[in-house]
Parts: sequence; C-alpha cells; structure tokens
Amino acid sequence: MANFTLQYVYQVSDFDQSGSNQAPPNESGAKAAGTPPFNLQLDANAGPQQLTISDTDDSGFDEINSAGQTLQSDITLDGVTYPAGSKVVVNYEIITDDGFSGFSITIGDNNSGKNVTTAFVSTEPMEPGELYTFTSEYNIGRGERDYADFACFAQGTLIRGVDGDIPVQDLRDGDIIETENGPKPIRKILSRRLSRRDLRKTPNMRPIRLVAGCLGMGLPSTDLLLSPQHRVLVSSGKRQLLSGATEALLPAKKLTSLPGVFVDEGVRAVTYFHILLEAHEVIYANDAPTESLYLGTFGLAALSQLQRIELLGLFPEITDPDFEWPHARPALRPKQQERLIARLAR
Repeated sequence: MANFTLQYVYQVSDFDQSGSNQAPPNESGAKAAGTPPFNLQLDANAGPQQLTISDTDDSGFDEINSAGQTLQSDITLDGVTYPAGSKVVVNYEIITDDGFSGFSITIGDNNSGKNVTTAFVSTEPMEPGELYTFTSEYNIGRGERDYADFACFAQGTLIRGVDGDIPVQDLRDGDIIETENGPKPIRKILSRRLSRRDLRKTPNMRPIRLVAGCLGMGLPSTDLLLSPQHRVLVSSGKRQLLSGATEALLPAKKLTSLPGVFVDEGVRAVTYFHILLEAHEVIYANDAPTESLYLGTFGLAALSQLQRIELLGLFPEITDPDFEWPHARPALRPKQQERLIARLAR
C-alpha cells in the first residue's frame, strides 16, 4: 500500500454558476453529463484543498478497478465530512484547448457510470476568476491515471546539501543547501507538474537532457533534466566576455547545439521544482553548477498566479517598479549568448 496526495481539490461550491458558468458536471453514461464545452470558473475567494489516497495496489487512479482507493484521513467538502477509509473513484477527465486537465471524483460510492461529482481535481492550481473552457473529455473507464499527474529542476535531480546529495522532491522550506557562497537556507520550494498531454500541447516545455559529462570535467555526474529556461553556469575559459566576466549562466535550451544536450522527447511527464533562496545563487545539481530561482520577469513568468502571490508574502518588494534582483552572474544579451555557445561548440 502507498499514499498519494492530490494537491488541487476543489469543492463544487467553489465554482461560480452565474451566466453561462456551471459547476463541474456529474457523470452520466460513463462520461461528463452534458456536451462540451463546459465553462468552469472559481469564485474569487476559492482555494484548493489536499486529499490523500491510500491505494492497496499502487497501480494508478482508477474508476472501475477502485476497490483499493480510500481516504487516508477525514476531509470535509461542501459541509459533508467523509471519514478516513471512504472509497474514492475518479469518473472522467475534461480538457481545455491548451491542455489543462480537470477530473471529477466521487467519494463514498461504488462506481455506477452515473456518479455524482463530490469534488473537482486539477493537475495544476486553478486561478480564481479565470474562465476555463473545457472542450473535450476522456472517460477513465477501465483505464487509470498516474497519481503523479496531480504535483526548476526535474524530479529525481540530486541537489548538493551540507550533508550530501538530496533528491529535489525531498527538499523542504528551511533546508540548508550548498551554494558557491557557502550553505544557505531554502526560503521556498515550488513545483509544477506537466502531464503527457500537457507536454504534447506545450512542446516548448519539454525537458532538456544534459548527458553525464557533456559540460566537461565529468559534469554533470549523471544525466540532468532541466526545464528549458533553467540556466547552467558555463565558462568561456580565460577569454573575457563583453561583460568582463569569464563565466555566464545560459538557459538549458540554448545549449542544445552542444554534444550531449538535447530536448528529451522520450519523457512522458515531468515535475519541475523551483528552489528559492534569499538571493540568486549558483547551486549544484547532479554536481553541475546551475542557478536557484531568479526573481525577475522570466523567473516569475514560470510560476502560477497563486505561487506569485505566495512569493509576494516573502518578498513584497518585487512589486516595486524599480525592483532589481542581482544576478549570480552578469546577464548576457542574446548575441553574446550565441557567440559564447559557438565558442563552446568549437
């Protein structure tokens, strides 16, 4: 038996039902009742809950073969408390044109093909007030969904800590990791899960694989998966860059012209993790020097609105129009990046 947490669980009453908006449909005939498109919009103050499932066979989130899926602990939804041990069934999936997925779940009933929706679960947090138009649907039926479809570095990356390497998914706020400037505490860990469908819809978010040793000096020590914009520290040798430095942080996607660096089309799903420190730092992933989360325009753009709101509580100064966060290395213009990469390739 294993436990799996659904991170973004919404009550039916969380949804605005005015105008053409509707609540998440019930199941009818083993699919969402009605006909797409389904327009769902959270109320302004709605927020997700978490729900943990104990699964006896660990195989995946099922609809029909669901006898082993039960609540690990009590949860209250729309005024009803469902006790630990209640059965949990996933009914159907609905999908927007840009690949955002949501699922109907039923708690406390056996599968019947016409289950009432107890709650709505999404693979990413939904933004209150934003209209989500779901244009297609998928009947779970006798299939299943990976629990991982419901959670930057890719999961499995080893981050250098003060007492040895730590898998990035095991890091927590307040943990101490090594930087080029010595041990530093983590202010915040953020993550984003991209399912197979998400990656098909947004191929520009597919992970970049850096094969072991591709950066020279045996780095990274093992293959490293990064999000396309995640920057890696590279050296120009003794020759100075236009910035006057001999090192620069370059996005992983810019390195794909180098041997051993490529977009990994074989990855079916990926979870990206962001590590935020008190300042922008060089940290070590699979022993390779990379960056912590940068609180600049591009770094913030990679986060959801809820995550940006969370960061605002930690760093209120980021809303100042004149806010600047010093880079761990001087930022290079695109032409400078191209020249450096050409030099590395040679």
